[in-house]
Amino acid sequence: MDFSSRSRRWTGFFSAFALASALSFPLSVTAESSTNNGPVVSLDQDVNGPVLEEFISMIRADQWEPARIMAPELLERFEGTPRFDFYYAQLLLHDGETREAIFALERVLILQPEQHRARLDLARAYYANNNLVRSRTEFNRVLATNPPPQVQANIQAFLDRITAIERARDRQFNLFAGFEAGYDTNINGGGNVDGQLDPNLLGLTDLSEESLAVDSVYTQYRFGARLVQPTSLKTGHVFGLLGQSTRYPSDNEAFNQTRLTGQYRIQQALPRKSRAQASANLSQTLVGGEAYQFSAALSGQATTPLGSQWEGGLAAQLNMGFAQSDSAADSSTDAVGILLTSASNNRRHRFDSQFVRFRRGGNSDGHLEWNGFSNRYSLGWQWPRNLTSDFAFRHDIRTYQDDDLLFLENSSSNQTKIRKDQLITADLGLSWQAKPWLQTRTGGRLEWLISNINAYDRDRLVINQSVTLTF
Repeated sequence: MDFSSRSRRWTGFFSAFALASALSFPLSVTAESSTNNGPVVSLDQDVNGPVLEEFISMIRADQWEPARIMAPELLERFEGTPRFDFYYAQLLLHDGETREAIFALERVLILQPEQHRARLDLARAYYANNNLVRSRTEFNRVLATNPPPQVQANIQAFLDRITAIERARDRQFNLFAGFEAGYDTNINGGGNVDGQLDPNLLGLTDLSEESLAVDSVYTQYRFGARLVQPTSLKTGHVFGLLGQSTRYPSDNEAFNQTRLTGQYRIQQALPRKSRAQASANLSQTLVGGEAYQFSAALSGQATTPLGSQWEGGLAAQLNMGFAQSDSAADSSTDAVGILLTSASNNRRHRFDSQFVRFRRGGNSDGHLEWNGFSNRYSLGWQWPRNLTSDFAFRHDIRTYQDDDLLFLENSSSNQTKIRKDQLITADLGLSWQAKPWLQTRTGGRLEWLISNINAYDRDRLVINQSVTLTF
């Protein structure tokens, strides 16, 4: 074979390989073309009986069912023949039978060690079978032949994933510290009434000074540690400790807040590619330098594949707060609902819808307790140059359990009314991973609470810039 013929065959083969979905499973490899786009070494072209050629034509045309019916008879006649073994391996790979495909491809390479198409399939079959050492070896053997740049990039993507999986199997520990500066238009959750107050028992027309929104610049300091202990490739335990301190100028220092949180999460693989995880958090919060609340949270979710790109499942959570200050109250929030996730083309979508209940300690707090629905959508998008954008939108509908203690149905009635709120939030951020140990993020948040009692209406805008160092 002269050099020009070899070049044409490499280019044809690797173009087909590059156009295939290099990172998707089950594996599907483009069958050998009937033109000059074949492999470097022929797949025993002399063995071309009519039955075998019919089987190969089926594989090339993705006619898997009739090929599957023919395969047992052909296996008895042609096993050990490179041309048959190569196409039989394609059928096995399509059906997810990676171990049997490995045996077939090994037989091809015993007789034709320079059959690079078979070696690439073998590398990917080893990858799918979780034999990362052999997969890396076979990919490197193909790279040593200096294939075209596009093919080298596809192979390198596999090698990067192998490296990531190997690292994920090892215990990981890191420390991080961060700093954030920003501006918040409503640090106290105060009201933003446009006009007079709705009719009420006391005849009030305006909010008190203490009830109005307070705006301020702020700084926030974060530090933490994280330990990941894998128990297998897809399961493991995660332990974390997070400290956070938010500071305001001296005239608003009463709103200074410090929180220390301990975290634990377990991840578990389930049959049929399903997954589950559960987590527990314990937090201590201080406001104005005084103990304010201790809280505990439990959450869990389980998902299963819904087609090639989507996963769906159930999620539930329970949050409990224990008051440590006269201005706080014991409370609990529980939620249960459904979730959908999808990851493709460097984008990750998540949607969840939950029924939520909020309760306070005490016998006469129905006017502060509510039931409702929370609907949330988030999108994470990875861009070139180590940029990542994130967007989240949330819409809550809440109905309180008892009549409000103060506000009336209308000015001519003494009947108090049930409070109903809608909460809308939108978050947007752009992160840049400048170095493996350095990340910056620019973000903003808009929040609106719209109530049928205008005293509870509020809005909020937060803009910030943060830097995080990981050690």
